[in-house]
Amino acid sequence: ETVQLNENEKKIIKNIFARIQKLIESRNNIVHSTWFIGWSNKTMIDFSEASGHKLHKDKGGVATKTFKYKKEDFKKLSKKAEILYKLVLRLHVCISGNFSIEKKL
Repeated sequence: ETVQLNENEKKIIKNIFARIQKLIESRNNIVHSTWFIGWSNKTMIDFSEASGHKLHKDKGGVATKTFKYKKEDFKKLSKKAEILYKLVLRLHVCISGNFSIEKKL
């Protein structure tokens, strides 16, 4: 059996899925990058930022993505993951219980 969604419900689901996809992309960039944590010279004393890079394909062949993250950046990503987790649970309840997504999310 399928659930019929109105336009607003479709927009809500599309938004949730887009946010999930963006979080997955961020996760993959973090996990699959090479990080240079603690690499320094004698004059460097600030280790509040982690630097990394990742090779990827683009129109010209191979390119490099460069990343710089601070502790706060990881906290923000963790918070986004928690929010999305709760939204997906609520979405599951709406779909499995045949509740209005528009009213419950």
